[in-house]
Amino acid sequence: MVTYIQFAVLFSVLAYLNFRKSNLIKSAYLYNNIFVHDAYGYISLSELASKMNKTNDSVTKEIEKLLKLKILINISLELGGSQKIMLIKPDNSDNFNESVECPHCGARITKRAGFVAKCEYCDAEIK
Repeated sequence: MVTYIQFAVLFSVLAYLNFRKSNLIKSAYLYNNIFVHDAYGYISLSELASKMNKTNDSVTKEIEKLLKLKILINISLELGGSQKIMLIKPDNSDNFNESVECPHCGARITKRAGFVAKCEYCDAEIK
C-alpha cells in the first residue's frame, strides 16, 4: 500500500510539472508568433501584454522564465524607462539593429536595419 501511494504521489508530481512546462511552451509559441510578425525589431511590454491578454508583470515573469529555460532565444528583455522586448541577432552581427536619430524630435532609437520604425517618443515613422 505504501509503495502504491509513493508511485501515485510521484506520478502526480511528474504530471503537474509536465503540465506547467506544456503551458510555458504554448506561451512561447504565442510569443514567437508575435515576434515573427514584428517589423521594428522590438515590441513594448505593455503592447505585448495587451496582445496576450495578460498583465505586464505576468508577461515579464513568463518571458524571464522562458529565457532562463532557453525556450525563447535571441531576445532581450529591457525593463528600464521604456519597457520593451528587443529581438537580437544570434551571430552578434551589427547589421541587425541600428541606432538612429529621429528627424522630428532628435531622440535616439534602436530599430531593425532596413525596416521602418516608429519613434517611441513622438510616433514619427523613421526609415
